[in-house]
Amino acid sequence: MLPYRPLMARHGRYTILGKLADGGMAEIFLATQHGAEGFEKHVVLKRILTQFSADPQFSNMFIDEAHISMSLQHSNIVQVLDLGVAAGRYFLVMELVDGWDLEKILKRAHEAGMVFPPALALYIVTVVCRALSYAHGKRRAGKPLGIVHRDVSPNNVLISEQGEVKLADFGIARAERKREKTAAGVIKGKVAYMSPEQASGAVIDKRSDVFSVGSLLYRMMTNVLPFEAPTDLEQLLRVQKADVTPIDKAKPGVSPAVQAIIMKAMRLAPAERYQAADEMLADVERVLRHEFQSAGQTELKLWLEQLARRDGVESIGKHRLDTSGVVKDELGTDLSAGTSFELDEVVELTSGMTELQLTPPPVPGAPGTSRPETTVDRASRGLTPPPALTPPPLAAASAPPPARHRKRLSGFWLGAIFALGGVVGGKLLIDWSAHQGVFAKLGLGADADQGATVGPVLGPAAPEPAPAPVAKPPPPTPMP
Repeated sequence: MLPYRPLMARHGRYTILGKLADGGMAEIFLATQHGAEGFEKHVVLKRILTQFSADPQFSNMFIDEAHISMSLQHSNIVQVLDLGVAAGRYFLVMELVDGWDLEKILKRAHEAGMVFPPALALYIVTVVCRALSYAHGKRRAGKPLGIVHRDVSPNNVLISEQGEVKLADFGIARAERKREKTAAGVIKGKVAYMSPEQASGAVIDKRSDVFSVGSLLYRMMTNVLPFEAPTDLEQLLRVQKADVTPIDKAKPGVSPAVQAIIMKAMRLAPAERYQAADEMLADVERVLRHEFQSAGQTELKLWLEQLARRDGVESIGKHRLDTSGVVKDELGTDLSAGTSFELDEVVELTSGMTELQLTPPPVPGAPGTSRPETTVDRASRGLTPPPALTPPPLAAASAPPPARHRKRLSGFWLGAIFALGGVVGGKLLIDWSAHQGVFAKLGLGADADQGATVGPVLGPAAPEPAPAPVAKPPPPTPMP
């Protein structure tokens, strides 16, 4: 049972245009949002995969992405427009960045025989650093939220046809106030771009994202990964040691100033790296101005047009979509092209229910504890999750009573215990006093002079004392 319940509050009507992709944990659809007066807008819908829908941990992580992303209003962060539920499945409604992700662009350039310009790589890094600086510094009520993206990688850097760059997917981001917190020792993210502390399952902070940005710049400059290895395990071990392949070996001729930025961002010890995204941004902008004449959005747009002329790949909004399946008018098990539906509100049930179901798992490796692997952990390692099991409905009696009701119950029983203790203690005191003759000594028993009772006799009456013996006069002395 999920810790949220849908209410009949309509957010808007959506019509599916086609499927964009199947992610590791969710499906991505292109849809049209319909509003009043014939308003229409293309948006992206993200829906939890069927095998994860019964996993409360993943459902909470999905909602976390919405809560974190909706709090981030920045021009270089993909906006989450809505969160809702339909047919028992969660949906995120996101803005459409009509272009490609950076991973797709790098692969297209390689296949088309085009070199990704170093100036554009530096420009993209400046935009990512600005987005991270904003997210890292986000506050609420004067307190930092402690947001760390945890998955800064080419797949999550979206670039539009117009050269706009946006950071996406805060689905596994860590925030101090998150509902579903990652247990120590659980690794989430893409190994190739992780920091050493993240790959080791240690506590991370914003400097972990800085390391990932360094890995991202390394990839754009050399077109190879900084921790290439035959197997995922060997790659993970290299990441944990920050065993970076020398840049000159990966691609000779990279600017020494750029190499210095990359290597500082990717140092093993967090204290030796850039301490904030703004620090790295300042160095990148300085090199971009002095060595590459400050390339920007216009240069990126023109280069993307050149790439499109070379390979003919259209943007996400124009690309031929997967429209397989029977067109339906109502929301069913599968979403096919033409499916129309509305999202319902998602409202938290009670804090007691949330606390009951979201207790963090025990730390792996702790004495006497072990944590079973969840579907989220398996998915983060690229493994196929097991078939979803529909959880049995929780009985009403199994849910903890509301806090106010618990307080009333505890007060009643506390008063009853005190009352019972007073009665028993008073009875024992009375019995002891009567046995010791305290009442008689204090004049609280029968009054012999008045023949009346001065006060109530609260215990068994004391036995009356026996009358004193009367002395007999001595016999008369006989006369002589």
